[in-house]
Amino acid sequence: MTTHALTFKSSEVSWSKIRLTSQMKAAVEQLDTLVLSFDDAAKYIAPSVWREIEAKAALRAFFNDVVTTGGIPAELSPKDWSRFVDNV
Repeated sequence: MTTHALTFKSSEVSWSKIRLTSQMKAAVEQLDTLVLSFDDAAKYIAPSVWREIEAKAALRAFFNDVVTTGGIPAELSPKDWSRFVDNV
């Protein structure tokens, strides 16, 4: 849609613009595919040690255990754990 006016209905014919349009379309298709298979694709990313992420994961596990064991009612558990641990 975005490139339609730039190449298909353009006042000029340019191989480089047509090629660039094709590359842009391919990139968008790749992004769509990655979004649709996000969880599966994430499995192939090599883990990296990052203290902040490890601390957030530990916080999430701690509070999830508190909810699971009944220390906090399940109705009060956060909808978005990632935002919750960011705020903690």
